[in-house]
Amino acid sequence: FLFQAQSYLDALKEAGKYNPYTSENSSVNHFREFLKGEDIAFSDLTSDLPERFVITCARSTNPNAASRNG
Repeated sequence: FLFQAQSYLDALKEAGKYNPYTSENSSVNHFREFLKGEDIAFSDLTSDLPERFVITCARSTNPNAASRNG
């Protein structure tokens, strides 16, 4: 997944689409940190993975978010 994501980012940058590149690059970097730098196969992208990612992001920006939402 991360290899494909990087290819996509490279294509955005080469096309001069810097605003989408900046936004998407940030998202990919956060996801890479969530995966602890390990790549993941597309077949391993299950519905619970994005949910866990969103929860992790919410906790990192607001540590009290998890306690409010259960």
